[in-house]
Amino acid sequence: MTVFFREDISSNQVFRELRLLGHIFHCMAVLIIGHETAYKSDEIKPHLSISHLLTVASMLSHLLFTCIRLKALGFLAPQNYRNWQDTIKSMFVSVAMHRFHNITNYYWFLDSSKRLEQFFGRLRSIQGGDLNFNVAGLKERTADAAGIARIYAEHPEWDTTSRKLHASFDRKNVRSWEDETDVRCVNLVNCWREGKVKAVAALEASRICASVADYDYENIAETSDIDMLRPFGVTVGVRAGDGISDLKKLIS
Repeated sequence: MTVFFREDISSNQVFRELRLLGHIFHCMAVLIIGHETAYKSDEIKPHLSISHLLTVASMLSHLLFTCIRLKALGFLAPQNYRNWQDTIKSMFVSVAMHRFHNITNYYWFLDSSKRLEQFFGRLRSIQGGDLNFNVAGLKERTADAAGIARIYAEHPEWDTTSRKLHASFDRKNVRSWEDETDVRCVNLVNCWREGKVKAVAALEASRICASVADYDYENIAETSDIDMLRPFGVTVGVRAGDGISDLKKLIS
């Protein structure tokens, strides 16, 4: 008799952990593409509002923080962890700065330097309509794109304006984005809290935590030097003055 994976009692915990991993990958995908379903599958609202995106970002931040603390650096590469946490932090900071400077609309896909956006645009346009490429293709295009960037830096009058800022050919641009972008409608504290609540629910369902203390984020922050960028008390990935030996001692 064939026993399917989900029907095998011994596989229940593995299945719960896979569901947790699915939550993490889902959050990552949402923050990259800006919607939760296949594009245009929901014709009413294919895109997400700023509040929804920030809630997803908060959920991902809390899940990564807890998982890397439980599994040490075996769960995720240190630099990858740092990159995601920096990305999430920059989204919250950008919205806060928009409100402080009375800038009404925030577009999450423009939350990077203009030069970086232009560089990726040139990478995608080097070979005509071939917009997508693998790592080998990236290697082949990078030198040419850097050369083009240098030429445009010397002759800015030859360059054209950004499509994402001035046209609607790309599905991620200021004209085609269909959901809320007004920062005045965003409550940053509520977004962070709602994301934390969703993360806790996913962690409890996975049963990977030995006790509530593993995801008691307020107590962790109040009683130690630990935070999202320093899950072990020192920074991981790109270190701002923390020694690698200190990190190894903490997780050994």
